[in-house]
Amino acid sequence: MSVRFFNRNVPDEFHQKMIEFTNKGDDIAWVAFCPGGARWSIVGKSGAYFNRNIPEECHQWMGQLSQNGAKIVCVAFTPSGTGWSVINNQGAYLNRNIPDECHTTMADMSKDGARIVCVAFPQEGGNCWSIVNDRGAYFNRNIPEECHQKMGELSTGGRLICVAFPRAGGNRWSIVNDKGAYFNRNIPEEAHMICGHFTQIYGPLKIIAFDADGNGWTIVAAATLSESVGDDKGTVKIADIYANVQKKLDGRVVGYSCAIGRATVGAYAHGEARTGADGGSQPFLPWTKAHVASVTKLITALATIRVVAVAAARGVRTKDGKPISLGSPIGEFLPKTWILKPEIAAVPMRAFLSQRSGIKTADTPCDDASMKALFETGPATGKFNPNDRSGFYSNCNFAIFRIALPIIDSHDDYVTICRKNVFDLVGAAAVDCRPPQSGPGTLTYAYQYQFPGSSPGANPGDLVSTSGGFGWYLTIEDMAKVLHSLNLNDGRILTPGQWADMTTFPPLGLDYLSDSTGYRWVEKNGGWNLGTTTMTTTAAIFGAGVYGALWMNSDMEYPGFQSNWKRCTNCETLVFNGNSMGKCHAALPADKGQHNFGGSSVYSIRKDGIVPPGHQGNWRLCNKCQAVSFAGNLQLGACSAGGNHEHGGSANFILPFRDETSPLAEDAEAEWRWCNKCQVLASTRDAQKAPVLGPCAAGGNHDHGGSGNYVLFKILTARYVLYEAYMDALKKPSA
Repeated sequence: MSVRFFNRNVPDEFHQKMIEFTNKGDDIAWVAFCPGGARWSIVGKSGAYFNRNIPEECHQWMGQLSQNGAKIVCVAFTPSGTGWSVINNQGAYLNRNIPDECHTTMADMSKDGARIVCVAFPQEGGNCWSIVNDRGAYFNRNIPEECHQKMGELSTGGRLICVAFPRAGGNRWSIVNDKGAYFNRNIPEEAHMICGHFTQIYGPLKIIAFDADGNGWTIVAAATLSESVGDDKGTVKIADIYANVQKKLDGRVVGYSCAIGRATVGAYAHGEARTGADGGSQPFLPWTKAHVASVTKLITALATIRVVAVAAARGVRTKDGKPISLGSPIGEFLPKTWILKPEIAAVPMRAFLSQRSGIKTADTPCDDASMKALFETGPATGKFNPNDRSGFYSNCNFAIFRIALPIIDSHDDYVTICRKNVFDLVGAAAVDCRPPQSGPGTLTYAYQYQFPGSSPGANPGDLVSTSGGFGWYLTIEDMAKVLHSLNLNDGRILTPGQWADMTTFPPLGLDYLSDSTGYRWVEKNGGWNLGTTTMTTTAAIFGAGVYGALWMNSDMEYPGFQSNWKRCTNCETLVFNGNSMGKCHAALPADKGQHNFGGSSVYSIRKDGIVPPGHQGNWRLCNKCQAVSFAGNLQLGACSAGGNHEHGGSANFILPFRDETSPLAEDAEAEWRWCNKCQVLASTRDAQKAPVLGPCAAGGNHDHGGSGNYVLFKILTARYVLYEAYMDALKKPSA
């Protein structure tokens, strides 16, 4: 049996020694911290141990009690650091400077061949202690009453193996039994999270220990679980996907939370939901609420499918006498005061759920008045063409159900309908389309940031009045419960037939049914940009029955790269969004002379350093228009802000050329080219990947004659991180 451990704020040498033990195949059997600095003890299952700065007599007695094949099973220190207890697996023990009653009770609990397995001393000191033996008996003196009661509960069907008390004292404690069941009270939230994560992913907990001087702690679990899922594409371990997400994100985003599983609901989180720039650091945890952006569309689709089915069952019919269905006209379930064109009224609800309604606007607000105007005047404005049902991504396709569902349901509002038809069915409580309004959650829900979070973040705020296409605030645990049900196809939310319908092309409320290489990938992703801040989300079911969700509350840092580059939809130019919006010569009236980044991915560019083979340097930032332009020619190029580009203070940006012999990486985007008139880098493909020549500041359109085909790398959003974590776990290259 091997183990998995997690350390936080412990001495580095302690952490490295634990690694040494496990690398040698010696499972960690016990750890203990002694007050007074870097003083600790590690014991291996083999009987080997390592001590640092503990009392010399304690160290000597560990040697004495390890003779003749005996092994140390527990070391404990009193809060003063002067008292200690050492226990071996043969029932022998040695105590020094502990309360007399504790010593005599250990003798009583060692009678008739019983052996002590754990002694713990709360931080209050004095005559406070807990003793557990290998027969399930325990004795407590002056510990919190709740802890005593819970020890009784966890002793039913199991026996206690570990009791631990954090440094802060009071009603704070952890207990673990030999079946891996545990209970924590008022320990660090991250430690509590790791307990759950380890139990669900790796195996039963074995040890919880708290640093006696600071806020450090150690958790050890047996690595007996190895949940795997396989198909003709390969076999993947759930633990490997988690590990790959952590490898990609730890230290490179402000904070994130993720849930990955098959038959169980697990979760993990890391980093900050809020930073010190917003009044104090708050950890990102599996129970942290965050705005999930367009993952909301999945929730809206699930609720709509159920509400329509229930309405049909209770006899709701359309004007032609047919039972209501997803194929029914949307116009019959909108306010009677709306004056709709017949061709708009006739568009079926299914068309909206599949982004094929004829709505051709991505920037129309989603409040009630704006939705009414879109549906009444859309044909006149060109924003709603029901005669063109080609796919077009718009929040409006789903915001309309915020208005239609209450009419179909004839009882509740949109938020209540989604709660009843999605979240309540899987036990996800206290969900809303606005941040928590009372209690501790008001201070802990996630803001979104620009990495590294040193500047204040952004708060999306109350989105109830515009919800449907976005708006839900969910924890990763909330989403995991929904995905777990869908992944098992257990019928709690949708019947198998409804799920099959939802995932038949064109999908309903989803972005992908498979990836470009044929791997199963059923997913809805989301992104929310406010100023320079970013939140990206994804909820997916993939492979041979794996579900995953990931919330990231910032852009992602690449060492040696600069992020926050975006494509202007007016001039197609690559522009830096980290300083200002920049002047755009092709700006629409609503843009007030600035670039428009609506719908743009966020890109990252290598800066300074050696120019690798297949790359080109001397691309510079213009400090007037914020565009990147080539500075290697005599001609600086016409600037959108007037005159020529000015590159004062710019880094040397380095762009790669497209390698036509290899497929593009999942996060790569080609068809970016140099304009030989204005010298900028501009995209030659619009948001729908159709060829485009943007307007040039030098007049006419960009001219890309003589240009190479440059590649930009999109900042890995939650969708790409989860996808690559899965593909890496399959040991196959990303597409």
